[in-house]
Amino acid sequence: MPEAPEPTSYFDPQPLPDAPRFVLMASYWLPIAVEETAAPQWFRLHAYLDTGALAERLVLTRGSLREPLVRIQRDALLDRLAGDAAVAAKRDWLDVLRQMVSHGGGCAVLLPPELEAVGPVLPDEAALALVAHHVKGRRACLLLDAPDAHVVQLDCADKLRRCGLTLEAPRVLGQAD
Repeated sequence: MPEAPEPTSYFDPQPLPDAPRFVLMASYWLPIAVEETAAPQWFRLHAYLDTGALAERLVLTRGSLREPLVRIQRDALLDRLAGDAAVAAKRDWLDVLRQMVSHGGGCAVLLPPELEAVGPVLPDEAALALVAHHVKGRRACLLLDAPDAHVVQLDCADKLRRCGLTLEAPRVLGQAD
């Protein structure tokens, strides 16, 4: 396996300067095989303690974060690794990762499963504060489940604008550039 793009170093847990309710607990390189026949792609996994909700928040980033694809979904990272129920979800997740690679950059925020709700995933302000922290160019492109995911798009767009971000036209999971 190729080496990580850069070494991972130890640090003490630290609150984010622009969102102190989040304490960065860990940040390390994670190789993920997004294609069966290709070498793994390197992603950066950031683990936060959300002191407001007393819950974990995970953010997976890749490549340039100047105008990244942004994906927000309710998920537990460990659910992606095993089990029959995870097969379809894992296929969708790999599609998200492939699109991040092909786009040249991405940021995926995994909402804790305990925020379970009926209907579309409507991210809370906390999730979007993490997106805003990781998107360096203040521009992003949402990666949606379906072309008719208007509720999610409008809700996210409004919240992301309040976080100081501008959205490009959204992309749909499974569709090429």
